[in-house]
Amino acid sequence: MKILMGMLTILLAISLTSCGGGNEQAEQGEHQMMQEAAPAKMDISVDMLATNMDPNCGMKLTTESIKDTAVYEGKLYGFCSSGCKESFKKDPQAKLSAMEQKMKETHQ
Repeated sequence: MKILMGMLTILLAISLTSCGGGNEQAEQGEHQMMQEAAPAKMDISVDMLATNMDPNCGMKLTTESIKDTAVYEGKLYGFCSSGCKESFKKDPQAKLSAMEQKMKETHQ
């Protein structure tokens, strides 16, 4: 468990400090696919989300821990902080792929 938490901490640190550079036109296309959802001050429950994990940091979410949300490709995702949401918005497909891989490894 300590190793997993350490790895998650390292991944979070890398994602927060990584360069946002890249093809500006491609980024605009991705951002057009990403729609802003209302902040979690609304009554958002975990059951309404595409997954019960923050797709950026991997934190298991509860209804009380959802601080922000975003819609990507028609699915609602919850985040533990606005920082996690902003990081997710930079490359949502990569974050979702990493989350799916983590889930596969955990369930093996």
